[in-house]
Amino acid sequence: MLLVLYYLSTRKDKKKIIQLRESGKSYSELEKMFRVPRSTLSSWFQSSEWSQQIRQKLAAAAVQKSTVRIQYLNNLRGQRLHDVYKSARREAFDEYNDLKCTPLFIASMAIYWGEGDQRTKNTVRLGNADVSMMRVFVSFLHEICGIPKNKIYAWILVYPDLVVEDCENFWAYGTGLSIENFTKTIVAKGKHKTRRVQHGIGYVGVNSSYLKEKMKVWLDLYKSDLERECSMRA
Repeated sequence: MLLVLYYLSTRKDKKKIIQLRESGKSYSELEKMFRVPRSTLSSWFQSSEWSQQIRQKLAAAAVQKSTVRIQYLNNLRGQRLHDVYKSARREAFDEYNDLKCTPLFIASMAIYWGEGDQRTKNTVRLGNADVSMMRVFVSFLHEICGIPKNKIYAWILVYPDLVVEDCENFWAYGTGLSIENFTKTIVAKGKHKTRRVQHGIGYVGVNSSYLKEKMKVWLDLYKSDLERECSMRA
């Protein structure tokens, strides 16, 4: 009986929900207002081009809002950090459903899951020998997370038989960063004196506890979605 009443109420409210979606409301807002599951909302709107445009606008707005929050955290210097981190986690959860349909976001979650440094508390960092992968992650930091490129630091690890300047130029051009972003170049020492990779290994990172908290939430949600999809196919 309750299921029938719920079905009827959602059908009755559907016209109003569509109007509010057209006005720019997010899935999170509609879910709270009408108690309609996000899966239902997605089934209603996923094939509508205008709804996808709204999703993109909301994602862009989320990036701008996130940039302001990160700048605020950098100025906070230890005051009320617990509340700020709680806000970061809540913000990440609210943004996820609008971001998860963005190819750049999903690709970056997969990259960070496999190659990112998840142990540090205050840094979002990634290292790999594949410059294309690193460029994708730099784009994610800049376009999705709203990090100015001059706030992204980078460095490379090279072997003694490689030309340092050539490697630095290769990684700067390949990642879309400036040579000024590269803070250091480390020459590997040990028994391997010759190149293991052609241009060394590149690293990029951002010092931000706020973004780190968001990355944890996004990655957990991404893993849950992927595991659920795999279990459905099994």
